[in-house]
Amino acid sequence: MSPFHLFLLLALLGAVVVMGYLTVTDCAQTELVVLSGVVTGKAVGTRQVERTVVTGGCPLCPGSKPETKVVTVSEEVYYLLVELDEGGEKRVQRFAVDESLYRKVEAGTPVEVRYLRGKTRGTTCTPPQLVFPEG
Repeated sequence: MSPFHLFLLLALLGAVVVMGYLTVTDCAQTELVVLSGVVTGKAVGTRQVERTVVTGGCPLCPGSKPETKVVTVSEEVYYLLVELDEGGEKRVQRFAVDESLYRKVEAGTPVEVRYLRGKTRGTTCTPPQLVFPEG
């Protein structure tokens, strides 16, 4: 490895460490962010997932090694499109939800989005969660 490549590798590792440190320190003190929104639509997508399946042998027999194969399958992913109001600025964000929630929620349903944000630099510290008002 040449000195230049070593320098690049060390610089990259240093950048990763610094970003990790900044994220951890920013998320040490957080504030709860609550954004109001409205469901504006729905979408269904697909994603490719690799699964390991047994193709032969005896998987339940002690001492035996079953034959396996990795296959790629398509899964449906359900999304709600939510228009969020963030300080007067409106933006649409997509949220993955399970199929039952996807089928139950209609366009026009009010919703809140909650997450923790770091006080120092505004780092998003937790994944946003959809909260539906009771009623």
